[in-house]
Amino acid sequence: MVPVRIPALLIAGVLAASPLAGQDTVAVSVAVVLHEDVRDRIDVPTVRRLFLARQRFWRDGTPARPVNQGARAALRDIFSRRALGAPAQEFTEYWNDLWFHGTSPPPVLGSDQAVLLFVARTPGAVGYVDAASVRDPPAGVRVGLVLGAR
Repeated sequence: MVPVRIPALLIAGVLAASPLAGQDTVAVSVAVVLHEDVRDRIDVPTVRRLFLARQRFWRDGTPARPVNQGARAALRDIFSRRALGAPAQEFTEYWNDLWFHGTSPPPVLGSDQAVLLFVARTPGAVGYVDAASVRDPPAGVRVGLVLGAR
């Protein structure tokens, strides 16, 4: 009986520590953020191609540098459902297969602030954050798309 309770308590603790804990995640909007020099128009199909490593360059030839939130982050699951069409955990096998063939998944950062800093400092970068954190985007970052609440 104890092994069942410990994971449940751990899961509850992780969820409570999440920045989206207590929020109705259906009402959360996700902002797709780009390095300020990326001039491409971005839409959901483009985001899907970028984050699934099917598009690796912007139109001007700059390498695209997508960055993910943590695997257990609520925002990552919301982004995956809205932009990629499935829950984040459903991409594990996809990335394992690509990894086996020499393609690495996007790097993972642990917070909206870390994603914004990476995007601001990395030419070609694209990431996603809670839209509430980019009402006034930091220098070097522009909002390319908002995946609205559903």
